Amino acid sequence: LVSTGSAGASITHVVPQIFYQGQYPIEPLVDGEHAGFHVDVKVFLSAAKATSGELSLATGFAAGVATKVVVPAGESVHILTVEAPAKHIKLWWPTGMGKQNLYG
Repeated sequence: LVSTGSAGASITHVVPQIFYQGQYPIEPLVDGEHAGFHVDVKVFLSAAKATSGELSLATGFAAGVATKVVVPAGESVHILTVEAPAKHIKLWWPTGMGKQNLYG
C-alpha cells in the first residue's frame, strides 16, 4: 500500500495465486522454454474509515503494477495481476531435483 488518505488503511495479509499458462506439463519444465505464469495477488486491507489510495506490487522478475483503490471501512480485498513470462522466470526445484532460485 503506497499511500492512502488521512483515514489510513493497513494490509492484513497477502495471498498470491500462480497459474501456469501452458498445457498441463507431463515432463519437467525448462527455464526460458515454458509458457510462463499468470499471477493474481489478493491483498486484504483493513480500514477504520473509508479512504482511497494507491496499491502497488513490485516483483523480482521485471513485472509490476500499481492501481488506485477505494477502501471501504472495515475489511476489503483487492486483486493485483501480473504476467510472468518464461524469459523472466527461473524455475524452482525441490531439494535434490535442481536449483532453488530465489527472488528478493
